[in-house]
Formats: sequence, C-alpha cells, structure tokens
Amino acid sequence: MRGAVADGLLFVARLAVHPAYRRQGLARALMAAIGAWGERHGAAACVLQVAADNAAALALYARLGFREHHHYRYWAPCEDRTR
Repeated sequence: MRGAVADGLLFVARLAVHPAYRRQGLARALMAAIGAWGERHGAAACVLQVAADNAAALALYARLGFREHHHYRYWAPCEDRTR
C-alpha cells in the first residue's frame, strides 16, 4: 500500500494482500490505518487508485463508501513496427 497527503487529500494506491491472507479483513484494516495516518497528516478526504477490472477491490471500496469519480489511462511506448 502506498499513501501520500497533498493539499488536504489522502491519495491511496497499490493496496495488495497476498492471496493466502485474503478475505480476513486485512485490506479493510489497512485502509483504516492509512486513513488515520492521513488524518494525522492533514487529509480531510481520500481518493484512491484501483484497476477497473479488479472486481474484489471495487467491491471492497464500495463497501467502504467510495464511488467512482473518473478514469484515466496509462501510456507506454509502443514497439517499433517500421522494422
């Protein structure tokens, strides 16, 4: 998990739980811990990054009260097709 506070917002990304330990409340506990950390560092709200095809994470975040705000795309170099 990664978190950063900027301009009163807690930005959360990269939350991961090893498959052997899923469905035990660890992700919820991590979100609570980083939320408390963010509040101590001046965050009044939280935004998070999650892959659009990660159904389990989307369900967790919905249960925690998050809703979709917007999408963005990753850009990467393409292979050179001229050769």
